[in-house]
Amino acid sequence: MSLTLEYFYQKTSTKYNLKLLTTSVNLNKEITWVYLLDDINNSSFVRGGELIITTGLTTKCTQKLDHLINAAYIKGSCGLLRCSLSNNRIWGKK
Repeated sequence: MSLTLEYFYQKTSTKYNLKLLTTSVNLNKEITWVYLLDDINNSSFVRGGELIITTGLTTKCTQKLDHLINAAYIKGSCGLLRCSLSNNRIWGKK
């Protein structure tokens, strides 16, 4: 059985206070790998299907975070989880 973004979200959203930031996504995407990414310059290592986890520490402004999200989307990641002390957010690819 492969782990999908939908399964991950359903099993962890309450415990970790995850918030889905978009409703127009297909969460039935297989997670092929979990990749920790905080530096946009390392996005070249993303091959597709990854659930990317970021703290956002190196993306202190919204524009840089948007750039990281766009890079993850273009590279074909299945989703991006932004972790912080107060809120966790999950984004999924259409």
